[in-house]
Amino acid sequence: MWGSGIDAYLKWASDRGATLRPLFAELHDPSSPVSAHRMRTLALLRAALTARLTGLGRPAPRPIDLDVLLNIFEFVGFRAALADPDDDDAAGLAWGRATMARMAMAILRP
Repeated sequence: MWGSGIDAYLKWASDRGATLRPLFAELHDPSSPVSAHRMRTLALLRAALTARLTGLGRPAPRPIDLDVLLNIFEFVGFRAALADPDDDDAAGLAWGRATMARMAMAILRP
């Protein structure tokens, strides 16, 4: 369930690299219009994840748990995108994928 979404996000972040620095700053600045877009996107993601999990017969996760998970995903993707250019991209993406999967399993465990 998580693999393809995690991979897509990490690929997106990796493709943007250092350009994510100003975007990440804007995302967390409440006075920025980018921040409002982030909040709408997080609400859509929370709804989609809740629908997917309940569709699988699992209980709906608490909203705070989803907020924590999505913030972890956001930050891990940001860090993976800012990896040293001399580092092995595959290793950085593998680290990001494993970290995100572990967090999802821990936070969303029924």
